[in-house]
Amino acid sequence: QFNHRFLGTATAVGAVSLIAIGLSPARASLLTPQARNGLYAVGLASVGQMTLGITTLLNYVPLSLAATHQLGSIVVLTSGVYLAHSLRYARPAIVRAARNLPNQAKPIIKPITNPVVSGAQ
Repeated sequence: QFNHRFLGTATAVGAVSLIAIGLSPARASLLTPQARNGLYAVGLASVGQMTLGITTLLNYVPLSLAATHQLGSIVVLTSGVYLAHSLRYARPAIVRAARNLPNQAKPIIKPITNPVVSGAQ
């Protein structure tokens, strides 16, 4: 039980931190609207899942809340997959922004050249 509570809390805190870092003014302009929505979805789903878990325990685990908590895990997983997928399309904007930096501040970022994906855009 301790592991479940610890990992749930760590997931919620990590998701909220991801939102704070990802949507900071310096980085928010690099994200696509889908990536922004993905960040919000992961944060909201994770915090909602933690809240639902705490509520389930405080009410002595009624079956309806326990089942809803199980369904919430699917929502967290799905929002995480959506975020990972949407960040794939934010990467070209990050590469373009890195090319516009002054020479001394340029990070080493190499664009991915995949003919299948490049042809679809």
